[in-house]
Amino acid sequence: MLIDVLVETSGNYTNIAEVSASDLADPDSTPDNGDASEDDYASASTTPIAPSADLELSKSVVGGNTTPLIGSQITFSISVSNVGPQAASGVLVEDILPSGYSYLLSSATLGNYDQSSGIWTVGTVGSGVTESLQLTVT
Repeated sequence: MLIDVLVETSGNYTNIAEVSASDLADPDSTPDNGDASEDDYASASTTPIAPSADLELSKSVVGGNTTPLIGSQITFSISVSNVGPQAASGVLVEDILPSGYSYLLSSATLGNYDQSSGIWTVGTVGSGVTESLQLTVT
């Protein structure tokens, strides 16, 4: 039999099962006596941990041209990586273009970039996954 449970934030995490009754005598144990050394008694323990994700962000200029000519196009590449251990949901990255740049287009591996707010709505980034956004500007 399987028993599914929800792990709470606090509590006793040792789950005990024991034969509590039998119509026949058991030669090597007594039902419902709480004796952990008998073969009609078993337990399983777990150690709950708080869910967490380790997000890392990087940004670069594609091609490395950090001294572009006025009026030329450049592309910024922004990456968000999750090194785990769990998936991160509701991920938003803010990248507001400063004055001097004019937005042309964007491309993301996941989610959407809103040029008016500067918010890249990434969504869920799985453990071990990297998502990227490219912003092309003049």
